[in-house]
Amino acid sequence: TDLQMISVIIPAYNREKYIEACVLSALNQTFEDIEVIIVNDGSTDDTGTICDSMAVSDRRVKVIHQENGGVSAARQIGIETASGEWICFLDSDDTLPEDALENYSKYFDRQPDIIVSGVTVSLDSRQYLLGITDYSICPALWGKLFRADFIKKNMPVLPRELVMGEDMIANLVLGLHVKKIATIAESLYNVTLDNSMSVMKTFKKSFEYENYFFRELDELFLKKS
Repeated sequence: TDLQMISVIIPAYNREKYIEACVLSALNQTFEDIEVIIVNDGSTDDTGTICDSMAVSDRRVKVIHQENGGVSAARQIGIETASGEWICFLDSDDTLPEDALENYSKYFDRQPDIIVSGVTVSLDSRQYLLGITDYSICPALWGKLFRADFIKKNMPVLPRELVMGEDMIANLVLGLHVKKIATIAESLYNVTLDNSMSVMKTFKKSFEYENYFFRELDELFLKKS
């Protein structure tokens, strides 16, 4: 196979305690043909400084500083900037097992649009959509690898008000366009659960949010199906 590069995109907002371990987990992969794009989304702590110093010490790291625009906008900038043939998302308080990207790379020859880890069965687009909605496939954008030209063409632009569930909507829209999916049984992602600021811990359901979520879902998904 021709060498194909993976772009690892890390949106980061006020993650000074976690960002170094996160970035190092991407840089220390057994698969070496990578670039790491950190989008510092208007952090007010030392996140930006830590990222800049990591970029100085490793040329594979690129840092983009932007005013706070939310995680979807940060990922979008990362996607537009990425020069790899493949794109992987990593949350700034999580890490990748060191062989994660090498495991994904074994499926490059099959030319899938999406490679999903932690799934034992083979999937078509309908099964992917159903799996995302019933949580039998993790609805997050992490834990997956996307073909860059596929995601650049099909990734929906989501509003910043959508602070929870934006990954699910993105995956549903991508699932509408996917032609080929590869699956890997192992889970290739480490979630950090000790972060008290994690959305998973701080989010509370609200009527206003659910109203927003379903309006977006209707706008982006249902009208195109």
